[in-house]
Amino acid sequence: PGWSVEQRTTSSERTYAIYHSPAGLRAASLTDAWRKHDAEAEAEALTLNWLDRLPPRRLKPLCEEKGLPTCGNSEALARRLRESGGLSVLQLKALCEAEGLVKQGTKAEIARRLRDKLRREAGATAAP
Repeated sequence: PGWSVEQRTTSSERTYAIYHSPAGLRAASLTDAWRKHDAEAEAEALTLNWLDRLPPRRLKPLCEEKGLPTCGNSEALARRLRESGGLSVLQLKALCEAEGLVKQGTKAEIARRLRDKLRREAGATAAP
């Protein structure tokens, strides 16, 4: 997704492909490109940039658990959570349960599942 392919030719006339990601990563094979894409997606999900898409009622208890102020909108609450070290696996699993998602997996898989659901919902509300 979003990657481009460049066909190159060696001095002996053998052709090969180099794959380029939107973030500037390079891969020598399609398998390597997918591996790098998946790693990039997991890292992005763990940044928790998607937290502000959750309603304050989901974020306030998480702030409370961490002893953070619970006033403000989703954006302010999400920023506090990110700045305080993010969320634990247990907190991410609780969010999955509240959102009706599967709770199993690594921290990155759980975060990606939540992020993807919130993206789908945002896309559905933006559609005419």
